[in-house]
Amino acid sequence: MPTAEEALSAMGSKYKQAPRILRFQPPDGTYLSTIETVDMQMFHFSNDPTPGVQIVGRLLDGDYAGKRHSLGIFTEKNLGMLGTLVEEIFGGPEVDNPKAAAEFLQGHVGAVVQVQVATTTKGYTNANITAVLPSDEVADDAAAES
Repeated sequence: MPTAEEALSAMGSKYKQAPRILRFQPPDGTYLSTIETVDMQMFHFSNDPTPGVQIVGRLLDGDYAGKRHSLGIFTEKNLGMLGTLVEEIFGGPEVDNPKAAAEFLQGHVGAVVQVQVATTTKGYTNANITAVLPSDEVADDAAAES
């Protein structure tokens, strides 16, 4: 029987291939963030791998400016939210599948978004993108701050 150290050491290739799930959220409030990555990956929340999309942002304001945070993980349980994000928030086309939605969002990496962070009554903290800021508005805000 291998020791814990030996077993963990032997898991090197699985470790390298495992998707990195970012769950950090700042305290409840409204923030500005950039979309840093939109990744399609297999999540292993249970014994059955689940395909999904993870969106990661980088906070631009507040005490946590510069810190990466989760803008959402979308799997078969909440795919409707991914469609709403593409169609309603980003004003994108109606897409036929989550891969097309993820590809649309990958085209918006670097976009500045307004994010509402809120903790549910069950203690889960979620970040919801509520608006996409036009790039000229972001430039005007940056100029006003300097």
